[in-house]
Amino acid sequence: MKKQSTIQEEIWGTLNFMVVEYLKKGDAKKAVSTAEESLRIAEESFPGNTRQLFASEIALAKAYESLGNNVAAEVFFDRALELAREIFGMDSIETAMVSSDFASMLTNIQRYNEAKILLKQAIGALEKASVDHPKNIASALAKLGKVYELNNQYNLAEPLYTKALELAIKAYGPDDLNVAVYSTNFAKFNQKIKKYRAANHFFVRSLEIGQIKFGENNPELVSFLNNVAVNHKIIGEYTKAENYYIRAAKILVKAHGPEHLEVADALKNLANIYCHQEKHEKAVSYCKKAMRILKKNLSPEDDRMIIASKELAQIVKKTVNDQKRLRI
Repeated sequence: MKKQSTIQEEIWGTLNFMVVEYLKKGDAKKAVSTAEESLRIAEESFPGNTRQLFASEIALAKAYESLGNNVAAEVFFDRALELAREIFGMDSIETAMVSSDFASMLTNIQRYNEAKILLKQAIGALEKASVDHPKNIASALAKLGKVYELNNQYNLAEPLYTKALELAIKAYGPDDLNVAVYSTNFAKFNQKIKKYRAANHFFVRSLEIGQIKFGENNPELVSFLNNVAVNHKIIGEYTKAENYYIRAAKILVKAHGPEHLEVADALKNLANIYCHQEKHEKAVSYCKKAMRILKKNLSPEDDRMIIASKELAQIVKKTVNDQKRLRI
């Protein structure tokens, strides 16, 4: 017969595993209730500052963060960080990882200075570790880059994003989807600071990785294609943008059929680009096609329907105004 302590540890381990699974599924309420039960068992069965208590504290912090309860999340992040420092040491990997996760939450609630301090501590600990941790360092560097970006300190953000991408390539390999995430984020940063050619390079690189992983006609490629298209549209390269939007639309029609809501989004993008190209008949035609799909799938009161209707109305209005202007 198993000892009671062994049974409790198995129950505790199962609960912690369930928290992770609920978070993956986006079920924050179940994640919180399960993490609370995990913490109760840890406190009752493993008295003192134990690894089990630490793991339950960090799980509950993440669950509350996912639920949007940042006040409660902060309490448990604080407790987990204190435990990590006591159990594992100030410069331990565990302390660094809690600091990085805590910093992400603080960044989301615009407490940038506190996030910056934690991330610098995390990076310092990870860089001093005897074992190489390029994945974790890359993540922390990218997070710190984001903090500087949000503070409009672009000169400080750029080298951090660059180093994060380099480390991600080293850690995962050049064609890994994680690298595509880093590349896309760096592209968006370059787009923000109006380095559009650099942005295009990194958006296209992400697309290339997506094509390697998913194939040429997978719906997973659509976001990559749209990113490239938007960047071309911003700098007035409408024909190039159109080609990427057309490809995205064809993929979605093939995958979901012509009446799917995602197809309506693709048609809306094409209508917008045709409006910019002053291809007025095409712009209006694609607006009507998109609206027909929306009406078929959504009620008039649906928020998506209201937003899309306003966007399409703006495209039609601009098209009509352009036509009038050309007649003058």
